[in-house]
Amino acid sequence: MYRSVFTGVLLGFVILLSATQAATEIVGADSLEQQLTRQLSVDTEVISIETGDDKFYALQNQAYTPEPAGGILILTDPRADADWIAQSEHIRRILPEQGWTLLTLEATNKESEEQRLTRSSTMLDEIKRLKIDRLVIIAYGEAASTALSLVAENNDLRLVLIDAILPRVPRAEINAQMEKLKEVSVIDMTHQLQPADPRVVEDAKLREHLAQQLALPKYVSRTLNAPFTDWNAFQLTYAKKIAGALKTHVIDAEAEEEALKAQRQTLKNTPPSK
Repeated sequence: MYRSVFTGVLLGFVILLSATQAATEIVGADSLEQQLTRQLSVDTEVISIETGDDKFYALQNQAYTPEPAGGILILTDPRADADWIAQSEHIRRILPEQGWTLLTLEATNKESEEQRLTRSSTMLDEIKRLKIDRLVIIAYGEAASTALSLVAENNDLRLVLIDAILPRVPRAEINAQMEKLKEVSVIDMTHQLQPADPRVVEDAKLREHLAQQLALPKYVSRTLNAPFTDWNAFQLTYAKKIAGALKTHVIDAEAEEEALKAQRQTLKNTPPSK
């Protein structure tokens, strides 16, 4: 009987230990999501995505205006790693005020390019499900490579590059990527005074040269010359510039293009005067 009681107590202890361990694992698994939720504003929703064995996070910000301007997928620089939230903070606050709904993808320098592209494609599908007409990708730094691959497969996208760094591949591959931008609205923004990486300015000059060589009709290059004071001020200035560029080169430009199309159609349908 003593052995039976001891065995029962031991079994109960093992079950309790296993349950405690399982609970700890669950809390540990959700701790990143809880941490993100705690550090973000109430208007930012943390989204957990699972595809097969892969699990990652994104942030969603809904447009504040009744008439949406469009949807934006934000790809922060993989080099920012844990600072991906800080890098996107101001843009996530300013752009919803302009009518943009945002999805910001978690970035990490541990991802392979293939994994980053798969995750980005998944998020692009998510934002397309929102049934928003105008879709934009904003890509920082080394995320430019992923953004260019997405645009090559989806010609209905607009592209904003921020201090973009091109992959170190043969020039012919870069030319081929740029050629696929002929029907794409591209805003290429570069901070010239104090780039974080010397490749930023070099690559920006190359892209601008290729855009001129290929006569890309919707490519615009913009330079930010504001002095770098601190990270927070820098990102705030960039966020304002991005909002202004989207208004001028996407919203207003597309409205003007539609107006010209309507005008040409009217002239076409108007019978000649006798």
